[in-house]
Amino acid sequence: MFYVVKSNSKSLRDKIVKKIISSRKIEDENVFVFDFEESGDFEKAFSEYLTFNFTNEKKIVILKNANFINVVKPDKLYEERFSKSINIKNKNVLILEVDKFNKTGKLNKKFKNDFELIEKDSPKNNELIKFVEHFFTSRNIQISYELSKRIVEKLNEDFDIIVSEINKLELICGDKINSEIIDSSIIDLSKENLFKLAGAVLTLDEEKISILINKLRVQGEEFYLVGERLAMEFSKVLRYKVITDLDKGIGDLEFQKLTNWNMWGIKNYSNWIKNWPSQEIMCSFFYDVILRKSFFDIVEGNPDDPLRLLEKILVNNVLKVKRGQYES
Repeated sequence: MFYVVKSNSKSLRDKIVKKIISSRKIEDENVFVFDFEESGDFEKAFSEYLTFNFTNEKKIVILKNANFINVVKPDKLYEERFSKSINIKNKNVLILEVDKFNKTGKLNKKFKNDFELIEKDSPKNNELIKFVEHFFTSRNIQISYELSKRIVEKLNEDFDIIVSEINKLELICGDKINSEIIDSSIIDLSKENLFKLAGAVLTLDEEKISILINKLRVQGEEFYLVGERLAMEFSKVLRYKVITDLDKGIGDLEFQKLTNWNMWGIKNYSNWIKNWPSQEIMCSFFYDVILRKSFFDIVEGNPDDPLRLLEKILVNNVLKVKRGQYES
């Protein structure tokens, strides 16, 4: 049996997959998860689907980011493997997860009658506010419409982050949500340019660094907040690197439970790390450029336009890393 689970929300995709697993009464040891974006996982997923357990029990194979089904002209290897698998009678279950579904994709058109498509996207705008309100009231926790709206706005209407944060709030709020709990427990993502700047530095994007710092200057953002956010995000990425190197098998959900960090950041960290030539250069950049030159030296020098100086320091050193000229 084949399923295609489509949603723009990771938490919703996870929820749908859990329902499929539960409905088929599959034990955890018979659930196998792969990621199409990981080298070799495509072949591993379909090989697992086509083999049987020694006990002849059913198993579920999940392939995340299975965007090859959306391609108009897919790679011949993917097409042949998919065609073979879908035409073989098998009591195992294969679930392909995607964030988009292209009806004109060759495999989607060819096999549309051979798999079950389950689609569910995240709520938007006022529906998000109602979702937050219902989440708490259904658990006998008081919350007003205004405070539900405040949560949604602070988290930039990102459904996956909202789900993560309100689950955290439930554990600490008692029987009522108030503004103090929200402000002390939830990061304000509405100031997204601060977070985007950290991402621009970590992806070595000098053009975006300049654009975002200019936006922050127009917004009148305090230099201290910018410097603190850069230092915080860089530090978290390095800690992510250390932890995942020590435990190669740890997944994003396990990492989130371990650290209680927001899932939006964790999703990006592994990709950001790939931009850097080595961990040594990342560490050196963190201490020398982010902490010393971009924060302490600027604070001590007290320039007239600290954000303009910050831009110059970041852009110059990012270009050195990209050109192989940065000395750790």
